[in-house]
Amino acid sequence: MSWQSRSLLIGLAALLGLYVVADAWYLRAIYALTAAGLVGYFGQAAAEPRRRLLQQQAEIERLGQLCEELDQNTRLIVQTDLELTRTQEELDKKIGGLYALHELSRRMIAIQSLPNLLGLITEALVTKLGFEKALVALTDSAGTAVQTPAALGYSQEELARFDWAALLTALRPTLYTRGQPLLVGAEPEDAQLASLKPLCGAAALAVTPIVLKDHSVGFILIGSNPPYDRISQGDLDLLTTLASEAAVAVENVRLYDEIRRSHQELEHRVKERTQELAEANEELRRLNKVKSDFVSAVSHELRTPLTSIKGYASILATGKLGPISREQQERLAKIDHHTNYLTSLISDLLDIARIESGRVGMELQDVAIDQVLARVTELVAPQFKEQSLTLAVEAPPGLPAIPADPRYLERVFINLLSNALKFTPAQGTVRVIVAAEPDRLIVKVRDTGLGIAPHDVPKIFEQFYRADNAINRECKGTGLGLSLVKKIVEAHGGEIGVESVLGQGATFTLTLPLTRPAGAMTTGVI
Repeated sequence: MSWQSRSLLIGLAALLGLYVVADAWYLRAIYALTAAGLVGYFGQAAAEPRRRLLQQQAEIERLGQLCEELDQNTRLIVQTDLELTRTQEELDKKIGGLYALHELSRRMIAIQSLPNLLGLITEALVTKLGFEKALVALTDSAGTAVQTPAALGYSQEELARFDWAALLTALRPTLYTRGQPLLVGAEPEDAQLASLKPLCGAAALAVTPIVLKDHSVGFILIGSNPPYDRISQGDLDLLTTLASEAAVAVENVRLYDEIRRSHQELEHRVKERTQELAEANEELRRLNKVKSDFVSAVSHELRTPLTSIKGYASILATGKLGPISREQQERLAKIDHHTNYLTSLISDLLDIARIESGRVGMELQDVAIDQVLARVTELVAPQFKEQSLTLAVEAPPGLPAIPADPRYLERVFINLLSNALKFTPAQGTVRVIVAAEPDRLIVKVRDTGLGIAPHDVPKIFEQFYRADNAINRECKGTGLGLSLVKKIVEAHGGEIGVESVLGQGATFTLTLPLTRPAGAMTTGVI
């Protein structure tokens, strides 16, 4: 109901009351005059029949009763109007409070800190709810210490002498022990509750706890002074709703803080681990460089005496220093064989060390892959024929040239074909298959040999790794060939992988880009 409609209703009720009251007084006057006149008349005219007198007296008494009823009805109408007015005021206050709480709840959703949350409860909001003062505080679960207080409607002087400890002592039994709201009227029965009024500077007040997980973690107190010191149960209900909304917002803020702290802690740990990994990686690079430098230095030192040994053995084998027996010839042949093996091992070690240390740049040229394969197959063909193996190259015409260092690329295929030759039994087949894609060439070297065990596949390109099989146990090897192949292919910007089924052979797949990798050296074109 609007204020205009309510004012009109009050005016009509007042006019009706005045009319009824005037009418009642008018009837009473007539009753008095009539009674006086009738008495005189009956005194003078004693001959009037008594029956008529009794009838008139009954009519007069009935008129008196009607006057009394009209008077009572008038009082009832006025009282009802006052009650309706008071109810309408309570209803308007509650609607305004609920609307204010709705707006407050909507704003609480985005709050991420407790000071900002308490900052939403302003003097304007307290006034809109119909109160004069407000105290909002977050405390420990025992209600012994105020952690985040806020006071509204108080002067600086009042705040300076405010006794939070005494307030908590008075509130603790009801709010923190029983977890119940509290309404303190004009005349509180409990002496401890009565002490709240001077503490808070309010003639009437209501307090409700902020409850989280069945524990009170704070409170909201509102108060008023005359002439607006009437606080009803509806006000307490409104305050309880506000406390519930505040509890949800406090829980959200605490969850946000917990998530933020966890995120910061995780970031800190990740940063620490990243730093540790970077340091460890740097140390590994340093150690790898030391290893490569050591291998390179030792290899150079070994190459000189090996060259001398091989040279002197060759001179002895020719007989230039005197005739040699057949047994001596066999020993010299073994010396030559082992020096060749050591020379090959030292060359592989030097190449790996140079590539790892970055001291070797691929001198790239536009290379025709079919020509490289032709030179390599021509070199190894006698060995394949000797072991009764078939070697086939499948390369379609018109393959695009690739940027590569032909010396190292030939070494890749020599190592792969030598590996296939070693592990493929007689009457087997080794195929080299070349295919072109828009941005790369794919070369597969496929054999029908022993294959590689599944647990050996991930380690096959590691330095000095040799799979445990019958052939490796009989034939010596360095375990450097495939490692060198991988490093040469990666230096060209390509990749190499292997697929194998034990007992059915293996397939090594190379991908070589058609564009030059960044940082590669470039020379002429062949």
